[in-house]
Amino acid sequence: MATQTLPANNGKVTTWSIPDASVTGGDYTWRVRTADQDNATSPWSQSCTFSVDRNRPSKPPVISSTRFPDGRNGWPATTGKARTVELTVACPVEDPTPGCDYGDDWNGDDHRYNAGQIIAPGDLNGDNVPDLWLRDDANGDVFRSYGKKGPDGYVDPTTWGDTAGRVKIGSGVTAAGYPTVGSVCDLTGDALADLWARKSDNTVVGWAGKTPASDNVSFAAPFTIDGITGGSRIPAGTALASGQSPPSNAAKLTMQSDGNLVIASRAGQPLWSSKTAGNAGATAVMRGDGNLVVYKADGASVLWESKTNAPEGYALLADSGDLTVFNARSQSLWSSGSSIRRDYTKDGRSDMADRYDFGDGSDGTHTFAPTSDGTFQTPKGAWAIAAGNYYAPNMKRVTGDYNGDGRDDFGAFYGYDDGSVKAYTWTTKADGKLNDSVGGWSAPSGQWTRDRVQFLEQQN
Repeated sequence: MATQTLPANNGKVTTWSIPDASVTGGDYTWRVRTADQDNATSPWSQSCTFSVDRNRPSKPPVISSTRFPDGRNGWPATTGKARTVELTVACPVEDPTPGCDYGDDWNGDDHRYNAGQIIAPGDLNGDNVPDLWLRDDANGDVFRSYGKKGPDGYVDPTTWGDTAGRVKIGSGVTAAGYPTVGSVCDLTGDALADLWARKSDNTVVGWAGKTPASDNVSFAAPFTIDGITGGSRIPAGTALASGQSPPSNAAKLTMQSDGNLVIASRAGQPLWSSKTAGNAGATAVMRGDGNLVVYKADGASVLWESKTNAPEGYALLADSGDLTVFNARSQSLWSSGSSIRRDYTKDGRSDMADRYDFGDGSDGTHTFAPTSDGTFQTPKGAWAIAAGNYYAPNMKRVTGDYNGDGRDDFGAFYGYDDGSVKAYTWTTKADGKLNDSVGGWSAPSGQWTRDRVQFLEQQN
């Protein structure tokens, strides 16, 4: 019997991975319940079961099928000539007892070739037959392939391989950017299958399913499931010795040879330091208890520490230039406060931005990016909207990195003529331009008055 307590954010998914070595053959039962910060618990869920079979056959099975011929009498018209799928049946270590040994040429590999491109979201079209999503690893296109029943009433796997029946439903999910993709059906509770992926920086994102329009796109904008996006992650157990330097888009963290842990901008200007110079051979360690510590060369004497307690936590040098310590729930516990302010182009330098009120009543914004000598380049048109949509005097504008991607965004508190108010966000694209505004919080007339709102500072 085993019990595990795991942190979980509201409305999100958490996973308990049981080490393979601790699961022997047999039948297992599991159940879950939740607990809040006051240790009040919910009732136990219904019990679920699974079985583990560690005994392999004494002889390899012979596989044959009348429905899936070997090609001697021709190939099915639906699929054409069969393709070869590489399967390596093995274990991480050679151990004949549980069956982890299959000849002298066995290499210990334990994966199925290119398995990440196949996703099983369940029954997508309500015909009680499982369907598949197929990911093109190279270009990131995602296709839908409906399953169909064969003459015997069971699913016919060859229908998944029918290229004529595939429909492109998404794009941009490359294997390089998202090494692992999958689906656990519906995450958001709208009865539509959702897609999730683990990014190359180990953060996990999701795409909520949506009813496709004429373009067949079946996913909404991505959202973060676990982890903070953008930057260099420094997991627990990482040690930075003299000269080691994880970078981000805006800054670089360096354990200097003089023992000082320093964050510097891309232009080489120091933004923050641990003030521990004069200690050659010092090392910075992100400890397993969540404390970021600079040790003397003896590895025991503490020169500086973040004084954070976050088991299974990590540090992140964000693309904005901040070094932050997070707990396992991705809640920040300490920050260096070294972010590059108003960096719309994510080049490590502050930019200038404007809102322009054109003579015809239309509105637009521009970004002015500086060069290395501090002079400004030709402004880029970042966003524009026709006359009659926004009235400048009704707006109070602020800037800050509102979606945590390392680029500053625009925010506005808008007061309508009927007395109601609403908050809008314009997030910044990679090229420094702005996405269309997205409305958030709002209040009806009589609750908030625009003229009485004063923002305490320009947010960052």
